[in-house]
Amino acid sequence: MAPVTPVTPVTPVTPLVPLVPVAPVAPVAPVAPVSPVAPLLPVAPVSPVAPVAPVAPVAPVAPVAPVAPLLPVAPVAPLLPVAPVAPVAPVAPVGSVTSVHSPKTTRGSEVGAATFAM
Repeated sequence: MAPVTPVTPVTPVTPLVPLVPVAPVAPVAPVAPVSPVAPLLPVAPVSPVAPVAPVAPVAPVAPVAPVAPLLPVAPVAPLLPVAPVAPVAPVAPVGSVTSVHSPKTTRGSEVGAATFAM
């Protein structure tokens, strides 16, 4: 038989810590009764949705005709300088006009003759 190997000594176990006594649990309060739930109202049926009418296809747009090029504009001649305007001479006052009709004249022919004589 083979020789027995010596066993290593076991380290001593540390003593257990004594447990602290647990405080008694307070009694649970009774639960209040639950009020009954009102029944759900029935839901009205939804009316069916009418189908959407198909959209008519859009007609193609006709191509735009090309625009003719603009004609060149001839250059404008420069404006000529304006000569200064000479001051206008004052107008001489008009003399008093004598009456054509004589207060003594009563016939129309004399009035006409006096008018043409002026």
